Amino acid sequence: SSSSSSSSSSSSSSSSDSLRRDLGCRVEGYLRLRKVKGNFHLALGRAEKMPDGRLVHHFKFSEAKNFKASHTIHSLRFGSGYPGMVNPLDNYTSSLGDVAGHYQYFLKLVPTTFKGLNRDVIDDSAQFSATKQAAPVEVMKRGSPHIIPGVFFVYEFSAYMVTVTETRQRLSGFLTSICAIVGGTFTIAGIVSSVLHHSKGLFSKKKSVTEPLRRNAKLG
Repeated sequence: SSSSSSSSSSSSSSSSDSLRRDLGCRVEGYLRLRKVKGNFHLALGRAEKMPDGRLVHHFKFSEAKNFKASHTIHSLRFGSGYPGMVNPLDNYTSSLGDVAGHYQYFLKLVPTTFKGLNRDVIDDSAQFSATKQAAPVEVMKRGSPHIIPGVFFVYEFSAYMVTVTETRQRLSGFLTSICAIVGGTFTIAGIVSSVLHHSKGLFSKKKSVTEPLRRNAKLG
């Protein structure tokens, strides 16, 4: 996965501060994940793993307001790619403006096996759906879930597995589809023609009935 995020740090010079505010970083890399629920993130501070397995980020509160964490996800993929694969977060941009943000992505992964026309099999891929959430950082608010500025990806594997098989339509199937389309077109055209003809007949009949009535009215 790769993403770019903007961050800035305080400076005594206003011009230097303005320049740094527009600077960001580009992150690109690969992670090996176990098929269990977990998360990976890019966040402010130095991470320390606690005995109970939790990660604690150490940073100064004064630094939090300058870590904007606005970002663009250029590509995020799980496993090997295959023809027609769609990754919903590719080229997705999220920003809260000049406010330090806590961005979360909740990903539902479905293990996927792809079988190609040339009998190639890719069995280490996964499709995924994503829901997104972004909130301003509340560093000084005790008990707030949004106290660390950064981008967090929380993933969970589905119990189901999907197999995608690439096929090529045969000539007989193609001709059958063409015939079905042509036949459907003629059927609809026939229905429209019948409705128009019926409507015209009713209009002519109504006109022939009203003409004698008009003549009688003039004679009277």
